[in-house]
Amino acid sequence: MNVTHWEMDTLSSPPDFTSAAGDLANHFLTTYSAVLSTLDHWDDVTVTAEQYTGAPIGQGIHLVGVDGARSITSPVFAPQLCCLISRRTGTPRRWGRGRLFCPPAYDSSAAYGGGTWNPNQAYMISCGTLASTLQTGFSAGSTSYIPIIWSRSRALTNQTPYFAVVTQCTANTAQHWLRSRGTAP
Repeated sequence: MNVTHWEMDTLSSPPDFTSAAGDLANHFLTTYSAVLSTLDHWDDVTVTAEQYTGAPIGQGIHLVGVDGARSITSPVFAPQLCCLISRRTGTPRRWGRGRLFCPPAYDSSAAYGGGTWNPNQAYMISCGTLASTLQTGFSAGSTSYIPIIWSRSRALTNQTPYFAVVTQCTANTAQHWLRSRGTAP
């Protein structure tokens, strides 16, 4: 499961969170499916409003139900091994950065020497395309979406600003290990 934050400017009040989930699913359908392998299945997109003073409460779900598009020739890597996308803002503070762990690589052909990903292989190319898509905002109908880094602790303590607009997303070539994808001993 991946979580990203988006500032949603909409003309409807209250916002239609189910419609927002559909907009995000449609926007990322091609790029996210390309990172997913044929061993993976994308179930849904869930949009939940962050809770802070004056924010509407709501949630919406859009069922996606698609299998990954990336073919696997040699599935030898553990699902914990993946690419990491770094997200940055113009805020020079720790809360102004974020990261997103990509779906598993699985395929040994995705690896390069020295614990890095092969930049010329489908996995890394797809991760780079996803990073580019995560960096830019988009519009769907009368609603616009802007990628942000959200600081829940700053919002809860009424510190401003509590979010910053994403200015850069980079797919790191270094391999990363996401422990939560493993099982406990």
